[in-house]
Amino acid sequence: MLELNVKQSGISKRVLNVLYRKTKSGKIVKRVHEQYLRNDIGCGLDSCKNCQPVEGHSLTNLVVQISSTVPTNHAIILDSSALIRFHHLFDNLKFTNIIITQTVWGDVKRSSPPSYKSMYTLCYDSADRKIYVFMDDFHYETHLDRIAGESEEERLTRSLITCAKFYENHWKQLSIIPIIVCGTNVTKEQLKKQFENVFTLQEYIEGMEDNTDLLDKLAVYNAECDARGRILFPEYLAHDMIQNGIRSGKFKKATFQVSRENYTEAYVHVDEGTTWFIQGRINMNRAVNGDTVAVELLPESEWTCPQKVIRLRDVEEIEMKDAVDKEEDKDEEEIQPKKPRMEDKIPSARVVGVIKRNWRQYCGMILQPAVKDSTRVLFAAAERLIPRIRIETRQAEHLKGKRIIVAIDSWPRDSRYPIGHYVRSIGIAGDRETENEVLLLEHDVPHGPFSDAVYACLPEVPWHVPNESHRKDLRSLTICSVDPPGCTDIDDAFHCI
Repeated sequence: MLELNVKQSGISKRVLNVLYRKTKSGKIVKRVHEQYLRNDIGCGLDSCKNCQPVEGHSLTNLVVQISSTVPTNHAIILDSSALIRFHHLFDNLKFTNIIITQTVWGDVKRSSPPSYKSMYTLCYDSADRKIYVFMDDFHYETHLDRIAGESEEERLTRSLITCAKFYENHWKQLSIIPIIVCGTNVTKEQLKKQFENVFTLQEYIEGMEDNTDLLDKLAVYNAECDARGRILFPEYLAHDMIQNGIRSGKFKKATFQVSRENYTEAYVHVDEGTTWFIQGRINMNRAVNGDTVAVELLPESEWTCPQKVIRLRDVEEIEMKDAVDKEEDKDEEEIQPKKPRMEDKIPSARVVGVIKRNWRQYCGMILQPAVKDSTRVLFAAAERLIPRIRIETRQAEHLKGKRIIVAIDSWPRDSRYPIGHYVRSIGIAGDRETENEVLLLEHDVPHGPFSDAVYACLPEVPWHVPNESHRKDLRSLTICSVDPPGCTDIDDAFHCI
């Protein structure tokens, strides 16, 4: 009877997930988690008669063709690279009928919190968007057991193909097909071997009408189309090598912090009371302020000390010429540090890999290109600790003198600067409203319009403050609050007194 009740509740079977974790003391601990697979998780399509209807963000049959690349009625299954690199594009209302699998959703959350936050808002706070999160890891047909020795990337690929084939079979009798849209050509070639309908995001957007702005944001200039191929930075170590090195003590995991006095120097706090110094572009190895990095202590003979000179990008670029074309062919003029005295030397390190990027969208302005009508420009972020970002845009002339928002996509080994894309314009530089919005954005202060759900919580107008006996009028007093880390609602509590 108990088993019958379980089956009727939608639970198909139980699986055990076994994980082995190493404690700080070095012991290996086995952990077993129960997981119940269900047979009542819907596909998300509102016209599917085999699934229970989904409340809110259901998929629908396309009335108007979105992209000529896929002229048939379809739904998009996104991979992690498309979401992490181009999450800002999906704000565009042209994108609809999107499926995000639970496995991809979890990978995005771990790898790129800003991307996860952006897509979460789009999925759950935007009532009219057709974006469905498919719980593949809890579905009895798409759940995958872990394979010994399988990397996380291989498991993601296997999961994506499994979900695509499930939807293809599930919708066989309907006039809609699933397609996979990925972020890179490399991923496309891998997936194409196992599933036919795979496209890159660029291919999909190229089939849209009025796609100029979307193509601009896609940042077509990236490492794949850079023909120069001159290696400027060391290659990052593999993820497994980094993790093994951290466990053995060879490497340390720390947060990368750029010096405010010299942009060619940085520090990492590896342990309580222990700080390592990083000097030079090579040793910094494409790390950006706030990244979680793996660092290796250099031999004592290579230790150095901070330069006793202030180096700011803005000052050094005042007389810079040919900022766009010549910097790729000519190294930056670096002030050669004097040989430090033995007593001045401090423990110095180098970055061997980036564990977690801290990239976000940055406010700033584009620098004046040396070549008129050039589409390749450098972007200077308002935050001075952020390096120049190379973007490609057809609107360079139009964006001159404006505050804009740019996001970083990648930083290949053969590029002196990270590669990014233009997101949107804020306004004319110097304008009060524009500068206010820059401050709010840079400090991550929510300032967007309230959603309909928030307005629904308010009483109907007209409304007056009730004279309740327990309320106290403190307007005659000067009150301030000190919020603990992560707290955002303390100030609001004072208005309830």
